[in-house]
Amino acid sequence: MTCIPILITLVLASASLHAKAQVIQPTFNTTTWTKPYQYVLQYLSNSTSPFITLTDPQWPTYATTFNERLQYIPAAITIPNTTEQITAAVSCASKYGIPVQAKSGGHSYASYSTGGHNGILMIDLENFNSVSLDNRTGIAAVGGGVSLGNLAQGIWEQGRRALGHGTCPGVGIGGHFTHGGYGYSSRAFGLALEQIIGLDVVLANGSFVKIDNETLGYVYYALRGAADSFGIATTFYLQTSTAPEVVIKFSYSFPPALESIENATAVFMGVQNFSLYSAVVVSFNKTIAPALLEALPVPPALNEGSVEPTDWITSLAMLAGEGSLTVPLHGFLQQDNFYAKSVSTNVSFAEEPIRKFFEYAYSAGEGLDAPISWFSIINLYGGPDS
Repeated sequence: MTCIPILITLVLASASLHAKAQVIQPTFNTTTWTKPYQYVLQYLSNSTSPFITLTDPQWPTYATTFNERLQYIPAAITIPNTTEQITAAVSCASKYGIPVQAKSGGHSYASYSTGGHNGILMIDLENFNSVSLDNRTGIAAVGGGVSLGNLAQGIWEQGRRALGHGTCPGVGIGGHFTHGGYGYSSRAFGLALEQIIGLDVVLANGSFVKIDNETLGYVYYALRGAADSFGIATTFYLQTSTAPEVVIKFSYSFPPALESIENATAVFMGVQNFSLYSAVVVSFNKTIAPALLEALPVPPALNEGSVEPTDWITSLAMLAGEGSLTVPLHGFLQQDNFYAKSVSTNVSFAEEPIRKFFEYAYSAGEGLDAPISWFSIINLYGGPDS
């Protein structure tokens, strides 16, 4: 039986669900667009690449952002079918100084997939949606518009293979894999970008290149972390791993931990100490679960936890909270209305800062009885081999 270590996640949330934050409506006077925009639109009209503008009936399907608070209006949206159509569009936009933004899944919290401001040329990669696994090498060739759910399902069905990445099925590979790509299996497989061994890319000047660590290695380095500034990945070449035979999904609820700042701090420190020093899961029920529970000064009741062995692909669906990992290739639109902030550190937390965190969480905005819904997620990862 093969098992893998996963990260530990703690969630602190308010119980109240009230009105959403105000939606910020976009404003963009298209009648004042400068000539460069007109030149680009004229080029698109004469090209073979499908595109839409603000008056097109399909505009809401392609332009609506995941975060309702941050809506932006592109100058135009292209939906190319070929790499040649992407290179031509990027070359034209580059010639006239029009910003270009590729959209893979559109899950950007700050709406960067629509440019983060008005007037960009968006290149929607929904037609670059193939997943092809070479079972001899374990390398998957994946289109730049593939979602994480379709990626995971595809390499599982083609060869019982796995990759380390996030949990939301609708997230696009483009932004996720080129900006880190952290998930529950990162402790076993590494970040998503560490599994990229090559890319097909349209650079900002419109040229098309195939790159890896030895060919244009400096571009390969840049694209694995800051791709938006350098080019559009049309195909990712990913080194997959053998999917674990068994995955243990476990969760425990700690209601007593929320009764006081002292309890919350003590529970956090106990879980952190457990996550720092626990190694590969060998026997969860006999070894790991007792070690975790013994580390907690406020243990959960027996009926407030669950331990469930399952296979790899089912575990991904369970983490996603969905019945299926597969999402539609067109028209898939998730929306939410939120403000999010994150921070990371490469050292463990001392007790005093954690206490201060819980003091703030309990006092700011009436704490757990805040007038709007909020939550804080603390991911603990690493371990003795990290």
